[in-house]
Amino acid sequence: MNDFARPASFSVLARYGAEAPMSNGRGVRARSSATPVVRWAVLVRIIEPPSADEAQALLAALAKNWTRAAPRYHDLVARTAGIEPDSLHFVEDETVRIGFDGKTPTIDFPRLRSHGSATLPLGPFDTRICIALCTKHQRPAKQLSSKVWSRVGLPMSGDTAAEIDLRRLQAVVPHFRQISRTSARWGFDMLKAVLRDTLPVRKARRKSELEVSVLGSADARLSPHYERLSMEEGVTADELLATPAAVKALSRYFHPLAGADEALAVASDHDDRFWFSYPTTVPLANGDLQRRDVLYLMRSSEEAAHALGVGFDDSARHELPRRSALQVSRWIANRV
Repeated sequence: MNDFARPASFSVLARYGAEAPMSNGRGVRARSSATPVVRWAVLVRIIEPPSADEAQALLAALAKNWTRAAPRYHDLVARTAGIEPDSLHFVEDETVRIGFDGKTPTIDFPRLRSHGSATLPLGPFDTRICIALCTKHQRPAKQLSSKVWSRVGLPMSGDTAAEIDLRRLQAVVPHFRQISRTSARWGFDMLKAVLRDTLPVRKARRKSELEVSVLGSADARLSPHYERLSMEEGVTADELLATPAAVKALSRYFHPLAGADEALAVASDHDDRFWFSYPTTVPLANGDLQRRDVLYLMRSSEEAAHALGVGFDDSARHELPRRSALQVSRWIANRV
């Protein structure tokens, strides 16, 4: 289902969250793992939006500035992650890339990747910043916003994303969120400084912030519930969450991602908290492309709007979290 579901409460998940993981049939608790991706954006209003040529000049200035900014970004991520600076490095074969996302001018900066035992207990991760600029020729330009994105995830092992044991996710996800949030805000400050030097008549103001985070797991206990979402006459998100078996399976993954704090456990029909599912297409091990849906909780806090998703991921390279997080980020960001 590609549409938003009716507002619903997180309390239905919280009701089952304290239950022990299911047995694997041999009296042993089944172990599960997941691949997390955390994206954080600062939504920016540039007064007034630059022209296409001015946007390209601004991106070129950001690229030139990166030589000076990169060491500061490197040290910021190390401090935020609580690791030694020498356990982080920029991926060698990556450079600053200027391009387009559709008609939107963009710039991607090189990834930072952790390595060595110094990354423990956080574990290995990589992260990058990108900026998308809204121009005056995009209608309605006054209503749209530029974005400074930061993404944090697990580094690829060969061609496959790594996984984290479910028991560690409760500690890892907040670390990833903090790195992503801090990096996006740092990127916004960098954009403001370069904008001031390049287009001094323009001003950049922070509108709001957005998080899109996804966990993907090949846990077979999730599969039948997501099949119900993906069917042509499938159920809505709310209808799925009315099923105790689905709630029991999903709660084990939503709690590390969304937390089980009091605010989430209290029943609420507020408009700022609701469920929706979003489809994506992933390649399977046999090369086939298959639809897979991610179930999202949309909620807000004092600092941001949060789209928090969990999906059954049987893709060949654990690609579901990365693909869905990117697609939903674009889908939401194109409307704000």
